[in-house]
Amino acid sequence: MASTIRFIADSPLAVRGLTIWAAAFPQRLNLPVYFRSPNLECMASADHITAVMHEYLDAINSGDNLAVLRLFAADATVEDPVGSETKSAHEFFAAPFPSRPRLELVSPVSATDDGSAAAMAFTLRMMWHGRPATIDVVDVMSFDRAGNIIQMRAHWGSTNITLSDADSITETGSTQPHETARTTM
Repeated sequence: MASTIRFIADSPLAVRGLTIWAAAFPQRLNLPVYFRSPNLECMASADHITAVMHEYLDAINSGDNLAVLRLFAADATVEDPVGSETKSAHEFFAAPFPSRPRLELVSPVSATDDGSAAAMAFTLRMMWHGRPATIDVVDVMSFDRAGNIIQMRAHWGSTNITLSDADSITETGSTQPHETARTTM
């Protein structure tokens, strides 16, 4: 019986099925009352979404766009930077970066207790118009009940960009690092 329950609990749909079965036969599992509700749905935890945020950093740093895309729901959106056009996550991460960006976490991931959202501050090191640049970014991500990213909003602007020499960001004429890097590399 225990191995059957372990197998059933491997997916959110199966957990919902186990919950309904447990509601019909609570005495057979000796479950607490709060677990017996057929309305209980799988919910991502703060620990889970924190792990997803770290997986995102690792996937970007390794240049593995497919690993990045696996973290997003099918209909997920990306707004990078906030205020720019919102794009499909699959469209945004479809093309590989011409040079591998490097993301370095600067503080712990902050996650909501209910597993619905998290934020992280990091430094992005990349080429910008052929020159090394550092961008200070705060990503805020929202998650569905299964723990997939459904929205990513990157908070940064021209004041968060440091170029390797004295030129200012306004001389580049763009605040789109991903697109600029892809077109200039």
